[in-house]
Amino acid sequence: MMKQISVNVAGGDYKIYLDKNCLPSFHEIMPAQLKGQKVIIITDKIVGPLYAGAVKQAATGFFAEINVIEIEGGESAKSLPVFTALCEQILAIGITRQTVLIALGGGIIGDLTGYVAASLLRGIPFIQIPTTLLAQVDSSVGGKTGINSAHGKNLIGAFKQPEAVIINTDWLKTLSPREMRAGYAEIIKYGLLGDKDFYEYLHAHAPEIFVHEPDVLMYVISVSCAMKADIVTRDECETKDIRALLNLGHTFAHAIETLCHYDGRVLHGEAVAIGLICAAKLSAQKNMITASDVLKLETHLKDLGFVNRIRDIPNISNDIEDYLSMMRKDKKVMMDQMVFVLLSNIGAAYVDKAVSTEDVKEVLEWTI
Repeated sequence: MMKQISVNVAGGDYKIYLDKNCLPSFHEIMPAQLKGQKVIIITDKIVGPLYAGAVKQAATGFFAEINVIEIEGGESAKSLPVFTALCEQILAIGITRQTVLIALGGGIIGDLTGYVAASLLRGIPFIQIPTTLLAQVDSSVGGKTGINSAHGKNLIGAFKQPEAVIINTDWLKTLSPREMRAGYAEIIKYGLLGDKDFYEYLHAHAPEIFVHEPDVLMYVISVSCAMKADIVTRDECETKDIRALLNLGHTFAHAIETLCHYDGRVLHGEAVAIGLICAAKLSAQKNMITASDVLKLETHLKDLGFVNRIRDIPNISNDIEDYLSMMRKDKKVMMDQMVFVLLSNIGAAYVDKAVSTEDVKEVLEWTI
């Protein structure tokens, strides 16, 4: 049975729809104001052949004209050259402020398409149809869009809420175990930052997620989306130290990704898993959680096949100053002070604006 989760924000209220396959109900769940418009599906060359035809068929009769653009996937797609080329390609098709973009793919396609939608004609509507676990539980919800810079991840972008998010859980069966793990890192993040019972549930049921047990999968995705929707509703543009909690582990993770030059050595979720462990370690150093809490998290992720330390990533820098330099460019930095999201307990997080460089160095020495 289809689940619905509401996101109510100043940037536009919308719904998240979850089912094994929502496409048979496409006409019913689409916002009525979009009917009869031109639509352009943005996807990549892996997802496009799998699902673009099905989305196009489902959308026929609702939209007046349906176009599909396939681009090369991968983190390198979140760049200014690809952004510019995609904007020009869409403009060449011909659009109005009512033209709709559909982001069909993982978080990279969603982030890029959302930023394009925010930019073209100073804003056109878009819809998220995330096809990876990570995108379904995190990046498709909340309206953060953007691309990377040589100076860091997601430093160029805009807040742009989608008109709807459509999540088809059956589509996850085409993902590799590595992609499933990448999504799981964001799921366990929600338990760590805001729901201890959910965290314990994941310790008990994680293996069922990886064999696509439908009830467990629907439950963990819906809980994750509901938690994110609640946080985004309370702090849409990250101005109140509430939405920043969703960045638990990400200060470390973004530094890792940037130092890997987005070349595929580490997926975003894999970097987040290492980042969560580092954030837990830093929290333990400040006597907020225990060393056994850190070990429990690290063991759980290792048992699921995650790489747990930076030093286990091939050919990555072992220079602590490289990581500190990246962290000082993080979006959360205030008055040249690094800001971290840490754990006050398992199931509770807070924004710490007084972390010493020495404390961060101690964590980096431990993981590098």
